Amino acid sequence: VITDMAGRTVEIPTHFDRITCLYPGCTFLVYSYAPEKLVNIDVVTKSMIERKINPYPESDMNRLLNLMETGTYFKGYNAEQILSTNPDIILTSNKDPNADKEQEELGVPVICLSGSSVFDYPDSFKWTGEFLGNPDAGHKMAEIWNSTLDQVISETEKIPQNEKIKVYYASHDGPLSTVGEKSVMASIIRMAGGRSFMDEVPAAPNDLSAEHQITTIEEIQKWNPEVIVTKTLDEKNQILSDPQWQSIKAVKDGKVYSC
Repeated sequence: VITDMAGRTVEIPTHFDRITCLYPGCTFLVYSYAPEKLVNIDVVTKSMIERKINPYPESDMNRLLNLMETGTYFKGYNAEQILSTNPDIILTSNKDPNADKEQEELGVPVICLSGSSVFDYPDSFKWTGEFLGNPDAGHKMAEIWNSTLDQVISETEKIPQNEKIKVYYASHDGPLSTVGEKSVMASIIRMAGGRSFMDEVPAAPNDLSAEHQITTIEEIQKWNPEVIVTKTLDEKNQILSDPQWQSIKAVKDGKVYSC
C-alpha cells in the first residue's frame, strides 16, 4: 500500500512490469527511469514526436511509435484500449479529477504524480525515480531542474513587478482558451519574469489549475498583453489573421510566438 502524490492511498502489486500512462509527463518519466516498463504511447506524446517537438532521441522513435496509442485523462480515453495494454499500474497527473473513477472502471491501480507547477517537478522526479527503482536518475534530474530554476529566478526576481511583461498564453482549445493561475504554464511565465493573464484578469468561474480556461476577446483587448504565446502554430495564425486581435500590443509589435 502506497500514498501517491495526490495523497491517495493505493494498493499496488509488489512486482510490476507494465505501466500505462494517461498524461504526457508520466510517459516521459517512465521512459526516463524504466523504459522497458512503458507499454503505451499517449496521443499527445505521439503527436509531439510526429511534429518533432519532443525530448525523445531519434534512436528510440520507432520503438515508441510502435507502442499502443491511447488517450489521456484530459482528452478522454477508451477503456478497452487501455486494458488491451494489459497494465499492472496506470500513471496519471494529480490534476486528473477522475483518478478514483478510472481505477474503479479499469480495475487497475491508478497512481497520481504531481505536476501542477514547475516547482513541483523535482519532487515528482525523485518520487518516480524511487518508485521505478532508479533513484539516482530521479535525483540527478531534480538537481538539474532546481539548478536551472535558481539560475533563472536569480535574474528575473530583480525585475520590479510593474516592469514585468504582460503575457497571454493561448492554450490548446483555440485563441480564447488560456491557462489558470495555478497551471504549469502560468508558473513558467511568472518564473521567467512575466505577468500571466489569468493572474490579473480572473474570469468567473476561474478554474485555477485549468489549461483551457475560456476568456473573451474584450478582456484580452482591455488587458492588452505585450507578448502572446500560443500552444500551436494554428492558434498563432488565427490570432494574426483575426481583425479583433490587431489592436493588441503583442500583435502590433510582432511578438506572437508559437510553442
